Amino acid sequence: MNKINSKILILIVTFLFACSIPGFGQSDDLYEQALDRIESGQLEEALSMLEVVTDQRPEFAKAWNNKGSIHLIQGEYSKAKQNFERALRIDPEYPKAQANLGSVYLKQGNTEKAISAFKKALEINSTNEEANYNLGNIYFQQGQLEKARNYFERVVETNPDHYKAIYRLGLIAARTGQESRAKEYFAKALDIEDEDPVILNEVGRFYLQKGELERAERYLSKANKLTEKKPAPLHNLGLVYLNRGEPAEAVNYFEKALEFRSEDEPRQLSRLHSDYGLALYRNREFDTALDQYKRALELDNYNASAHYNLGLLLEDSGHYDRAMDHYKYAFNIDNQYVEAYNNYGLLLLNVREDYENALKYFERAIHIDPGYTFAYYNKALVFTKLERYEAARTSLRKVLNMVSPEKGLYERARDLLDEIQGKSN
Repeated sequence: MNKINSKILILIVTFLFACSIPGFGQSDDLYEQALDRIESGQLEEALSMLEVVTDQRPEFAKAWNNKGSIHLIQGEYSKAKQNFERALRIDPEYPKAQANLGSVYLKQGNTEKAISAFKKALEINSTNEEANYNLGNIYFQQGQLEKARNYFERVVETNPDHYKAIYRLGLIAARTGQESRAKEYFAKALDIEDEDPVILNEVGRFYLQKGELERAERYLSKANKLTEKKPAPLHNLGLVYLNRGEPAEAVNYFEKALEFRSEDEPRQLSRLHSDYGLALYRNREFDTALDQYKRALELDNYNASAHYNLGLLLEDSGHYDRAMDHYKYAFNIDNQYVEAYNNYGLLLLNVREDYENALKYFERAIHIDPGYTFAYYNKALVFTKLERYEAARTSLRKVLNMVSPEKGLYERARDLLDEIQGKSN
């Protein structure tokens, strides 16, 4: 509806009110019509109707609240705040208006005031869905996962079909090592709503990280079909193919993702360039890979993966000192970067023949990840060089106990164990 028609509507409705018998019947009808317009997305019409309602009934808190909700949807936060505050002056015990005021503060980046407003809403009504959900999101983003879990569980108790809260509970379970529980939550959320591309992408990423590549591809492909020009599913699909050992196909997905990735997201763009570079490196396109790593580090010099991947390329081309520099950058940025410690140790072992220091880096990798079998094998190599054969055999037996017989590492460990069998310190 254009502005002229909106003004005509207001005049007509105002005239009808002026001619009516005093009472709330017609304003109630108009209010209900406004709610229908909001439901159908006709926000300007709804706002025009609500303006008439609040003119006729200035103490009608719900109408002020709904006017504020429209302004909030439209991104007019100051107007939204004014309307919610007006509703609360009329009815200080109105939980929806209090929760909506919290949403305004959240949109304005004032987290402290948002938390206060949401908690006030819950003091009035402990089951207020919006307040519980938003507090859960705030604490989730702050890394306070137990607090977040409590609020999301309250949402689900009140509304068992709130798929976004269920999905968030899945993310919390995943982050706290409850893999099977996470899968249950994700499945339940997608049973309720299976066409939310954000959730499909994140669930696909979860399965990608777990190495379940077929399931990851299924969710990510669906997310990609449901989105238009969104880089995240394309990026993650590229990672699926990279993990499958199909770098050429991965390159295709990364190139498509780069078409849509915004320069306003430098960290995400840096990760994409780094992963694209790794796919090119594995596709033996070294010069182009180098360009991608440089671009990744221009965007974010604290991208540990880009430093690590550049280290791989430099090591492969014989630039060992520079490779070590970038491995060191990687584990200084991310002190849990197991592969960077391991590769740094390997260069100490094989290039510098600094066996004692190499051993320290392998032990650091194992301390972070006791299941990292490559570090046990590399420790055995160091012990063999130092003629500490019993320690070498102990490390090799750990590898054989942890690795499947069909893996190449198993065969290498078995061969080395056979070679040093019978040798004494």
